[in-house]
Amino acid sequence: MTGSTPPTGARLSRTSVVPLYYQLQEILKQEIDSGRWPPNSKLPSEHELSKQFGVSRVVVRHALDILKKDHQVVSVRGTGSFVAPPKVEREVGSLSRLLAHDPGATSSFLVIDHGLTTVEPVVEAKLGLPRLEKVHIVEWRWTLDGTPLCIGHSYFRLNTFPWFAETFEKDPPFEISGVRWPISLAPVEAAIEGTSTGPFSAGQLDIPLGAPLFLVSATETLVLGPGERLPFEFTRVGYRSDILAFKMAASPETSGSLAVTMSIQ
Repeated sequence: MTGSTPPTGARLSRTSVVPLYYQLQEILKQEIDSGRWPPNSKLPSEHELSKQFGVSRVVVRHALDILKKDHQVVSVRGTGSFVAPPKVEREVGSLSRLLAHDPGATSSFLVIDHGLTTVEPVVEAKLGLPRLEKVHIVEWRWTLDGTPLCIGHSYFRLNTFPWFAETFEKDPPFEISGVRWPISLAPVEAAIEGTSTGPFSAGQLDIPLGAPLFLVSATETLVLGPGERLPFEFTRVGYRSDILAFKMAASPETSGSLAVTMSIQ
């Protein structure tokens, strides 16, 4: 599809309190989401959009700037603006959930630290543990295509699974790549809230101090067999909100439940 193809039927409201540039970016976003402009296709030029919508190029430029910050549009100097490449979708969850799927050749995990510790009562309750029983804590970071995406703190029930011992047999820090755990996980219940980076997480994710994050808290449960389940991991993961978006959809398996995935932009 060429960049000269105009949006269909959309018009700006001159009487709305919403600024013209914001209205325009919403229209362009809808056209991208609808597939009218597929990934990697060239958008109309600033001049063409200005003429199509009857606004100044300054308005068009502000609208495109918003889409660039949302990672829906990329600009190539001297060439123009293009729809960003397709997003990668992963299930929301923990280190277990990420390692239970094919990580891909460009995915890696840095184990920042790991060891045995006791935890607060709320974590013990999530894992179904008696008071003061030790767990295996892992502090980790996930990187995809060279970009750090999240930093997590996971608490694992002590276990004798050989694949777990092999994963964490080294002294930290060390990289995990090409590892896939042979596990089946039950649907996860996750809580998502907003937070921001502190000095440590900002450094690990290579983003500014105080940058916004999605904080995901989840308990992962292993499916060991018919009717046999084991709470295995409680995690708190800070996902970058500048390049990640979460999607929620009604789950057909359980009435009223939501399936949540994240899109890497």
